[in-house]
Amino acid sequence: MTRLDILQWNINGFYRRKQRLKILLTERNPSCICLQETNFKNNCCHKLSGYEAIFKNRNNSLHASGGVVSYIKSNIFVSKVSLNTNLEAVAGIINYPTNITLCNIYLPNSTVLNKEDLIDLIEQLPKPFLLVGDFNSHSLTWGCTKTDSRGKILLEILDAYADITILNENQPTYFNVSNASTSAIDLALSSCIIAPLFQWSVLDNPHDSGHYPIIITHSSPTLQDNPNVTKWIFQKANWELFKSLIDIGPDDIPNCLIKNLPDSGLIYILKLYNKIWQNNLFPDLWRTSIIIPIPKPGKDHTLPSNYRPIALTCNLCKILEKIIANRIRWKLEHEELISPYQSGFRKFRSINDHLILLDTAICEALALKGHLLAVSMDIEKAYEMVSKKVVLKALKSLNITGNSLKFVNNFLSNRKIKVRINYDYSDPIDIANGLPQGSVVSVILFLITINSLLSVINNPVKGLLFADDLTLFCMGKNIETSIQLIQKSLNEIYKWSNENGFKFSKSKTEFIIFSRQNKPFDNINLLLDGHPLTRTYTIKILGMIFDIKDPCEAGAGR
Repeated sequence: MTRLDILQWNINGFYRRKQRLKILLTERNPSCICLQETNFKNNCCHKLSGYEAIFKNRNNSLHASGGVVSYIKSNIFVSKVSLNTNLEAVAGIINYPTNITLCNIYLPNSTVLNKEDLIDLIEQLPKPFLLVGDFNSHSLTWGCTKTDSRGKILLEILDAYADITILNENQPTYFNVSNASTSAIDLALSSCIIAPLFQWSVLDNPHDSGHYPIIITHSSPTLQDNPNVTKWIFQKANWELFKSLIDIGPDDIPNCLIKNLPDSGLIYILKLYNKIWQNNLFPDLWRTSIIIPIPKPGKDHTLPSNYRPIALTCNLCKILEKIIANRIRWKLEHEELISPYQSGFRKFRSINDHLILLDTAICEALALKGHLLAVSMDIEKAYEMVSKKVVLKALKSLNITGNSLKFVNNFLSNRKIKVRINYDYSDPIDIANGLPQGSVVSVILFLITINSLLSVINNPVKGLLFADDLTLFCMGKNIETSIQLIQKSLNEIYKWSNENGFKFSKSKTEFIIFSRQNKPFDNINLLLDGHPLTRTYTIKILGMIFDIKDPCEAGAGR
């Protein structure tokens, strides 16, 4: 492996902490050093033995202040990038072993952060790049205790560029002595294509600066001079088996081809993604899915309903979907836009959250010598019922706009499917509604679309949602009151489903009453769209069976 160690530090006065820097160089021996607030005067820069310097000083100040310098080891080839900007920033293209642009920036908090200036700088940086420095921008997203106006500007820029990510890992990088508070204002932004090759860490000693030094390590595979060449007997290959194992989408581009592309090929794909993202474009071929029907075992295969559809989509599109889905998911989680009672397909959440909340509520109701009335509901053909109009409305309601909204609009427009049987294909079929099966971004779009469902359920009735499975429950001591409250929520849910194009399965909707009281609770009627619901005494929710005979021993379910 070829290794590149980068030291990032707001030194807060080079000559005042020159000895501290020497200690760091002895301990870490970095390949590159990016310093902010050097406070060099005029057009002078301190020379470090064994390093070449690229620097920019603040020359319009009455005293030495600000400024940045990047030191690169003399044995590493570097080409300075001429930047047309008023920002305190310098950049150089490092060849180690492939080209990476290293940009060093200082954004003082005494000046207004201009969004256009920062965008203009980013546009001037040859890709891929690593942008490090003191941004003086606060956001909960990268570990600060608050989000300020500068942090919001930076988040807007990150939202506009799908190919840029933050390397920070929510650790503080600055200690304010005056009020003993910490913040994360020293940031590292990287092109997504090289981000997995970086390791980011904060040292535990600020070395009298207030800012903690940061070490960013870049590792890349070393090319072998004489690799062993594997010889294949192509005539003996089972090509039919090989083809069946590498099902690919309509673009005929397999994942293995993308994974083995050289850096130049990946950069080309990155440019393609940026053009799609920034110019509101979308390839027509990416709108098509190939459907392969898989027969369900033990079923009558003359009926189409007894086949499970597997959808193949374009692999290049899937990669872009994943980038954008992660960006949307990041916003949803960090701004807490998704209901805490929605557990499906979310990081650090699972079926267990849903079941434990229900189990705890049952035990609590019984401990208070009351009852719990629960209703289990299921959305029919959930993915197929979603309309583009409802998805876009839900995105706007969560303030997901701009390029993200435009991409989703393009992604859901003019969808087509083709059915494949062996090597024969059907004619293309237009799809008016529904989220594409097999799509990376469809899952997050579905979560967003049904998120508002929980808002129509009012206390004391609670709702738990896992994908398209909804559980309603109400605790109390008066069963008539609980019935009225649950019925009111059922009416609101039915109204919501009509407004949003969903349909709950009446045959799969059941209710159950947990109680230790010796009461039969007869003549209970709950309705969904005028259809009476079935009462049950054992109910299966997300694979777990809840039984009224054993409601709270070793867990409510088994």
